[in-house]
Amino acid sequence: MAFGLGIVLFFALLVTTFFLARRLFDKPTAWLSAALLFGADIMWRFTVSGISTTLVLLIFVGVVWCLVLIEETVREGNRGLISLAVLVIVPMFNFAGHRFVTFARPG
Repeated sequence: MAFGLGIVLFFALLVTTFFLARRLFDKPTAWLSAALLFGADIMWRFTVSGISTTLVLLIFVGVVWCLVLIEETVREGNRGLISLAVLVIVPMFNFAGHRFVTFARPG
């Protein structure tokens, strides 16, 4: 993964983490989670090294976001949004599984 793409994915991860934390908790907790993620040295090392860990984390946060949407719609009784969230979550798992299977080397 190129250096610039890693930085873009890292900032996308920061934004999605902020909005997910704000949806689940409150605004100060969201700012704290984004600040801790931004200040984590290991995350910066993964980002600049070119390893696809940032992409995997972004996919994971996206899957968690979809699961939160599904849970909220089940509580409200609105079934229309569930199908939309499932249409988003299934390709994410498919893409992530394909990437891991593709890069696995035998023996």
